[in-house]
Amino acid sequence: MHIKVFIWLFLFFFLFSLSCAASSIFGPNTVELGTKTLSKYVHQHGPTFVVFYAPWCGYCKKLGPIFSKLANKLHNLVPFAAVNCDLESNKKVCSRYNVRGFPTIKFLFPSPLQPSTVFSADYEGDRSYGNMYKFVSQNYPVTITPIRNDPQMRKYMNSRTNVTKVILITEKSKATITYKTLANYFSKLPFSISSPDKISLGTLGIDPEEVTEFPTLLLQHPDQKYPTLYRGSMERDAIKTFIENQLKEFSFSEYLDSFCTRQNCLLHFYDNEQEKEAFPADNITKKYPKLRLVSLPASSVSAELIRNSLDLGYSDAILINLFKSYYLAKPFGTQVSSWLDDIKVGQAGSLTSLPKNFLESI
Repeated sequence: MHIKVFIWLFLFFFLFSLSCAASSIFGPNTVELGTKTLSKYVHQHGPTFVVFYAPWCGYCKKLGPIFSKLANKLHNLVPFAAVNCDLESNKKVCSRYNVRGFPTIKFLFPSPLQPSTVFSADYEGDRSYGNMYKFVSQNYPVTITPIRNDPQMRKYMNSRTNVTKVILITEKSKATITYKTLANYFSKLPFSISSPDKISLGTLGIDPEEVTEFPTLLLQHPDQKYPTLYRGSMERDAIKTFIENQLKEFSFSEYLDSFCTRQNCLLHFYDNEQEKEAFPADNITKKYPKLRLVSLPASSVSAELIRNSLDLGYSDAILINLFKSYYLAKPFGTQVSSWLDDIKVGQAGSLTSLPKNFLESI
């Protein structure tokens, strides 16, 4: 069924990032936001540490270098923002968050169920680097299952057998901010944490001699008997890339569910390496930074299932969004860059509803 809508109105939010300036007081890794941008930014970027301030405020100026140092340390994990309450245009948002003095510091979280709702936690400690770092780390909102013994591990592994599980074995007693942000990024996947002193690696089918140091990360796919042992760097970006690639290879429906629910995905199907290389991926990513680009061999099982489910014919690319349950197929022979430009101005036709149980069918 075709939905008669103005495509560009629906897709604009998903294709373009908010343009935000860096804060002159709180450093280059803190963005300036306001009444019109704060809520949208939090929903786009996730839990955000925010300072509400006034430029004339001496305490705010004193906080500046400390807040900037914290943002420099954590900005790859947690966004930092500042709101100038002295601006008339920002009075509304400062009132909404009950700002009565400067600086006021809050941790803002997007509601997972209500797109227009943002929750907040007040920071009431001293304005030291260490205490603010501790507050961000401890109050980052995410669910990670603690596993304290082998029976709990067996129960965990036997639950939700249709989803990929992430397991961190670490000698630390609590999850780090890095692991928490990964759990938030892959919010559709269950994350857990345990200690080598509390569980036996043999319970997971892992030879203890294979694990020479901790922390170590494991991925349990639905169709695999034993977990996959991650052997790379424990930096966030490296782990993120590993999990993404694993989902793309072993559970593509979970990959789509993880990413194409919160943003538009452009799926490109190619017949050979020459077609893959010719696809203008870098130009598209640069022009449409909010668009997730995924290239698949046309002969892969996932590509064939998608093409058959949507009856794509000769189309070699689709724009898909699972949150709205719509997709748009690129006409055969049309240049992908021209097609995206047509979408931008509302001249690419109508969106089509995804079939019921689309994810289950692929």
